[in-house]
Amino acid sequence: MISGNEFWEVNHMQCEISVIVPIYQVENYIKDSITSIAQQSFRNFEVVLVNDGSTDSSVAIAENILSAHNVNYVVINQENKGLPLGKEYRYHKFIRKMDSMHRF
Repeated sequence: MISGNEFWEVNHMQCEISVIVPIYQVENYIKDSITSIAQQSFRNFEVVLVNDGSTDSSVAIAENILSAHNVNYVVINQENKGLPLGKEYRYHKFIRKMDSMHRF
């Protein structure tokens, strides 16, 4: 299931880079990680949040931060499968996978 915000739906095809962030039970770490992405000076990117069956508030935290910074994003919900390879969620020429506990 794919859901996104209005920014993603309108600006999706204009982005050059997809940043893929797998999410599974990381509510204690996700705020710093997503904030580091949202505060980039380069703005021609989108964030693909891959919710890997997380049951905590990780996805909501990420969505709130991205929305507050007007960052293009989409959420892909899936059953717990482990880390995505990335290419199946690749929408643009460039792709960057980022662990949900790291900073940009």
